[in-house]
Amino acid sequence: MKFISTLLFVFLLQYASATTFYISPAGDDDKGNGSMGNPWKTLSKATMEVKKAGDIIHVFPGVYTEKIRSNLAVGVSIEGEGMQCIIKSTLVEQFVPIITAASEEGTKGNQSISKLLFDGSDQTTSVAIVVVGRSLF
Repeated sequence: MKFISTLLFVFLLQYASATTFYISPAGDDDKGNGSMGNPWKTLSKATMEVKKAGDIIHVFPGVYTEKIRSNLAVGVSIEGEGMQCIIKSTLVEQFVPIITAASEEGTKGNQSISKLLFDGSDQTTSVAIVVVGRSLF
């Protein structure tokens, strides 16, 4: 019983200190800090900065033009606000995903990507998300 209590405490402690970071079409990748009042402009910038498991990247409604692939760290989630959150790719190479979530085989991802629309229709982008090595358990 003590083991279960300790495990639960560690789990809650990890997620109690989680932070939500923000991106907005009106944000600034150079001067922003990812806060609600000073968001970044692109998902790629947010994924470069946000690395702590349990943290969330919140996508405000709008169109985000991504010029480089976003590498999502283990345990970091991305949440949008629905069909108004559009991640548009300008990547021109085929089979280069907009988001890559890659890690050593069997790594527990403990993350999600939700309520976003991915658009690669103007370019040759044919893959939105690639997940390699992550598992649910």
